[in-house]
Amino acid sequence: MVRRSILLTFLAGLLSWVPGIAVSAASNAAATLLIPYFEVDLDDAEGPNTHFSIGNAGEDPLVAHVVLWTDWSSPTLAFDVLLEGNELRPINLRQLFAEGRLPISGTQPGSLAGFPGCKSPLSLPPLELPQRAILRAQHTGAPHPENGLCFGSARAEAALAIGFVTVDIVNDCSDTLLYPSEEDYFEPNGTGRASNENLLWGDYFLIDPSESSAQGLEAIGLRADPSRSGPEAQTFYATFSANDHLVGPEDSRAPVGCRSRTRFLRGGGFDGGTDLIVWSDFSFRAIDGRECGTSDAHSTGIQVAWRSEAGATISDTRTLVDETMVRIEVGIDPWNPGIPFGSADVSTEIEFFWWNPPGIVTSPVQSLVVPVYRASNLYSVALQATTLQDECD
Repeated sequence: MVRRSILLTFLAGLLSWVPGIAVSAASNAAATLLIPYFEVDLDDAEGPNTHFSIGNAGEDPLVAHVVLWTDWSSPTLAFDVLLEGNELRPINLRQLFAEGRLPISGTQPGSLAGFPGCKSPLSLPPLELPQRAILRAQHTGAPHPENGLCFGSARAEAALAIGFVTVDIVNDCSDTLLYPSEEDYFEPNGTGRASNENLLWGDYFLIDPSESSAQGLEAIGLRADPSRSGPEAQTFYATFSANDHLVGPEDSRAPVGCRSRTRFLRGGGFDGGTDLIVWSDFSFRAIDGRECGTSDAHSTGIQVAWRSEAGATISDTRTLVDETMVRIEVGIDPWNPGIPFGSADVSTEIEFFWWNPPGIVTSPVQSLVVPVYRASNLYSVALQATTLQDECD
């Protein structure tokens, strides 16, 4: 208990000292939230876990549609939550994975009257053991218990479930599990399932009691802007919502950017080093799973320019990955800058086969970076990397 008090005191002082530590790149209320990374140790209650919250910045109720995705961008679970005016709703992912507990809302009489298809109380039944087994397999990279396909990359930590979360304001409820990749989810001016109201805000916490560490950040807010339209428009859900290439994407959500810069620390007060969580565009991935052990037709190239604190370029790293989000330990090959302190300039591009003329081509894709700095079993800090390029060329 004393150690935890010391840790909290240290973090409180650190948060007040580090400029901008509580400010994310997207601090305005939005139509969509992105939690770019989560992890849950399914076997150890004292291992890594993730909490996130979604809040309503308005005075009137709204319905938020929560979707869990694997690291191959396969949507696995969706559920709706009613948020009363100014309500903040916390969600513990370990409770969801381990116990199948889903949020229950809309219990007050008449609270869902303005939302078609929404039943009171608003909740899906708790996930039974077979459903939890499927969810566990999808997020740990194990074969699906029923069809044998994989929905994520296998990893050494077989019990570590990872993925990311999106949250959209929606106009109604549905008895089926609807995902942003499905037809009619987006329509012009927010008239489909998804709304264009900019009222969501939230945060997320990566917690690991076994290492006495926790990091908290604002959720990434993606504002809906009706002027972001037309065939050349760049949006967050572009590939999902562009039902007609002559019209262009219909989701209107601002993208997260295409290039980021952050610092890395591998010594001094942060002897535990730096991890870079890199999230990249998820629209091209294995939505419906694929044969285990196979590679995706679209790989992401992560390019990192490592620079000294004086600004000199030390080296460049480029690696192809199959995952939408990866957690990179700086200093482990091939992510080794060769120096203890400096900055990392991170950009991503999709690599795929083009048929006319035939060959491998690349195109920049949206991405964001979350650096995590650690001191071994003592404290840790996370920041939002600075976006250097708002849209892809």
